[in-house]
Amino acid sequence: MSRKADSGSSRGFDDIIGVVLLLAALLLLLAQLSFDAHDITYLYKPPIRPAHNFIGPLGAYIAWWVFLLLGVVGYFLPLLIAVFGAAYMFGFLHYLRERLKWSLLWSFGLLLSLTGLLFLADRGGILGKLHESIGAPSAGGTLGYLTYGESARYQWGFSLLGPIGATIVYAALCLVSVLFLTAFQLGDWLRNRVEGAGEKSTAATPEEAVLERKARDLQKQAKKLQEEVDRTGERSGIGADMQPVPEPTVRDLSVPQSKPRAKKTAVPEPVKEIAPAELVEVIPAREVAAATTADVLGKATETKPEEKADAKADTDDKPADKPGEPAPEPIVHIADGSVPAPLPKPRLTPRKPKPITVASTPLIGNYQLPALDFLQHPDLTVKPTESKEELMANARLMQQTLGQFDIDVSLGDITKGPTITRYELHPAPGVKLEKITGLSNNIAAALKAERIHILAPVPGKSSVGVEVPNAVKTKVIMRDLLESEEWRNTKCRIPLALGKDVYGHPIVADLAEMPHLLIAGSTGSGKSVCINAIIASLLYKFSPDQLRFVMIDPKVVELQHYNALPHLVVPVVTDPKKVILALRWVVNEMEKRYQIFAKVGVRNIATFNSRPNKKIVPQEPELPLMARKEKVEPGAEGFAVEVDEEIVVPREDDIVIPEKLSYIVVIIDELAD
Repeated sequence: MSRKADSGSSRGFDDIIGVVLLLAALLLLLAQLSFDAHDITYLYKPPIRPAHNFIGPLGAYIAWWVFLLLGVVGYFLPLLIAVFGAAYMFGFLHYLRERLKWSLLWSFGLLLSLTGLLFLADRGGILGKLHESIGAPSAGGTLGYLTYGESARYQWGFSLLGPIGATIVYAALCLVSVLFLTAFQLGDWLRNRVEGAGEKSTAATPEEAVLERKARDLQKQAKKLQEEVDRTGERSGIGADMQPVPEPTVRDLSVPQSKPRAKKTAVPEPVKEIAPAELVEVIPAREVAAATTADVLGKATETKPEEKADAKADTDDKPADKPGEPAPEPIVHIADGSVPAPLPKPRLTPRKPKPITVASTPLIGNYQLPALDFLQHPDLTVKPTESKEELMANARLMQQTLGQFDIDVSLGDITKGPTITRYELHPAPGVKLEKITGLSNNIAAALKAERIHILAPVPGKSSVGVEVPNAVKTKVIMRDLLESEEWRNTKCRIPLALGKDVYGHPIVADLAEMPHLLIAGSTGSGKSVCINAIIASLLYKFSPDQLRFVMIDPKVVELQHYNALPHLVVPVVTDPKKVILALRWVVNEMEKRYQIFAKVGVRNIATFNSRPNKKIVPQEPELPLMARKEKVEPGAEGFAVEVDEEIVVPREDDIVIPEKLSYIVVIIDELAD
């Protein structure tokens, strides 16, 4: 609806301009035709009153000013204004309206050349009498005198070329101005004349000459129609949305675009102030990783506190006879030889469970994110494999191919990406999109492409997209992605620079929205390159206290060069036996974090780290669900019933709430193995 309103308002504005220009041309023409020098006070005193001019005294003065400036050429000015008015009013001569600045410039050039020619031709006679009657200094007016530049004492302007040279220059300027304003193809006209004269000389009989003349006329008409279609047909077509099709644009995004290089490529994260009491020594990354490995593997194999308490209570100085069997109870012998009753087993007091804590992050002072200088610049010397003219030729070839099947389409935008090129076609009203998709093989054969893909329609548009693979694929540089606006202004919690889409736009994904990411593909399809790009983008975004890595590499060739990273929880795990321990530590860490989230009242790490108040929301105490059942007594019906001797209730105070939590990213290479 808005596009229709805009089109209607634009059309109405053109009509207003056309009416104003036509009225101005009519008034100026009437003022010039009825001009009388006796109406001008400067020429005759006293002037004639009432004025003889049809437009009154104002018309007389306007006509005199035009004659004073242009001389006899002033009679040509109303015709020129009327042409522009008709172009706006009736909608023809579109090139005059679209290139208005150039049209006005060449119109002034035409007037200037005519004034110069008439100034040189004014040697008295008819032109002398005419310029005297209109009150002009010469037949070329003041403009002709100034451009030629000849006086009794000085010479300037075209007079330096002499009369003959100035005449040639004025005539050339006049011819060029007329060719531009009329869009007349002088070269084609001369070529057709020469070809027609040659063919006429080869005709043997008058009948053959007539046939040749008709054939030439048909060729001229076909050529004119083709030129008109090439010039206006693509833009005057109506799309499926019943709106005029815009002028097609060609964008080549397959080659790196030149960007202003910033002086500072990487902005370091603000260093957190550390109190003197908390200041620690900076530990190398390898030592941190080695120390953390022992901690992780130790925590992964440690038993529960209850099991430790039972084992310690049941263990005596004398080892058991057999592993796995309890030690025999001690027997006390009395002097009379009788054996007393066994002593009651002492009641075990519940031990306070160990507080739940998560793994601590390494404290590395003055850590700065890596600079972009480590990455290579895109090669700006790479040239496009196909020019814009070739892309437009392919689009016209598709248009002609569909036209053979009576499918009328108009050309749209062309976007070339690193791997494919998308051509947009605007089908005419009433064209079924299924017809276009059914001709994909014909279009592929016309373009000599291996395969094509047709989007019918393009999402969010009324056009049809034809995606053609590029003959030469271009590289996507990591630095080009990290310097893009999409990466700098991303709102992702864990952004990943995955590359560019088929149209050359950077792809920045959020790992927080896809916590279980599987990268699959055949051998040589780029899985390892994708993993390295993901790791590099995370290293350029997070410090070791914000994100930790657990890397598992059974092949020992893909991830070994990351062993020096301070982000690693453990060195890259290559032993399959230790993989289970590392994954068990990850699961235990995840369970502890879920308990911390439940205690604080948050749902994820981002909300936990950005919580405004560090106070814990009080919660209702849970019901006692754990009990120690020591005593077995017969019930009223004779069945054995366990009697609760003591209830053990876990305390929420045993959960240690850290200040912040870091993300943990687990990378497993060759998951199937």
